[in-house]
Amino acid sequence: MNEWNKTRIAEILIEAGRIALRYYDAPQRSIKDDGSIVTNADREIEQFFQECFDRPEHNVYMIGEETESEKSADYVSRALAQTMYIVDPIDGTVPYACHVPVWGISIGLAVGGVIREGAIYLPITRELFVSDGDVVLRAVVAPAADSAAEFMTVERPETARTDDGLIAVTQDITKIGGIGVPNPVQALACAVMPLSYLLLGRYMAYVGNLKLWDLAGGLPLLHKLGIGATFLCGKELSCRISDDFYFLDEGRFDTWKIRNSCLFAAPPIAAALLPTIRT
Repeated sequence: MNEWNKTRIAEILIEAGRIALRYYDAPQRSIKDDGSIVTNADREIEQFFQECFDRPEHNVYMIGEETESEKSADYVSRALAQTMYIVDPIDGTVPYACHVPVWGISIGLAVGGVIREGAIYLPITRELFVSDGDVVLRAVVAPAADSAAEFMTVERPETARTDDGLIAVTQDITKIGGIGVPNPVQALACAVMPLSYLLLGRYMAYVGNLKLWDLAGGLPLLHKLGIGATFLCGKELSCRISDDFYFLDEGRFDTWKIRNSCLFAAPPIAAALLPTIRT
């Protein structure tokens, strides 16, 4: 799949959602070398994504959470220079494995090392978000549907800050004591839900330290709606995949991770929150 096509991407995500739901009542889980959980659904969806996206003979590559360690340095170098799909078969594997409905599936597309398109599917709520050029679209997938329902354009959400706006945070933020803001805070072991719900104004902000596949489906969607991503030091996180923003050295335990915690929020909200955040 050399070019991004919103309809085909939606079909692929819906099929991946079917795979996930097939195992959802009793997934088989195991522990990876890094101590994290993986399920048979993660592995089967990633295999499906490889069949869809991994075409080195056509200069199209794929980086995914469950197979990135198998990629050579040469493969990664070529992927960053050319067309690369970045996938997370199940973001929120622990909630998924515990039958908690806070998980989703994502796909991002990078060309020349810049993430240009993204898509997220939340199979439990059946909400699907996908970019199409400068536009962000949303559809609610009907049960047993083979394709997404009619797409609706997502408009930029309200950006006025309120003290009762809900802020999502990652587990690591919670484990080090929180962010020290007066707002209600929700800790999630999943990135795609808060990233997609920022698009709808359901979350006011999201704070955390993520890996590339956690954010690749959502970051371009946010940028297209004027919602930024800012490191807590104040530096902007763009859609470029580079050493400025990620640990890219091969063999590190944190390879593909952003270099510091990041605040995802509309610029006025980020400007108001950054001085108050304490981690």
